[in-house]
Amino acid sequence: MNEFVAPALVWAGFFLAGVFLYGAAQEFKAKNPRDARLLAATGALTLAGTGIAFYL
Repeated sequence: MNEFVAPALVWAGFFLAGVFLYGAAQEFKAKNPRDARLLAATGALTLAGTGIAFYL
């Protein structure tokens, strides 16, 4: 049986979005714009999806 509750998983989603956005900042600092854009887009989509899940 699954013992994870939805609010705990939402906070994990926020943390994961932060990790992606931090990675994007590091790639931007390393002058690697392609990976920085990819990580920033992934972080933004993760943040948006987690926000929607948190709202619902």
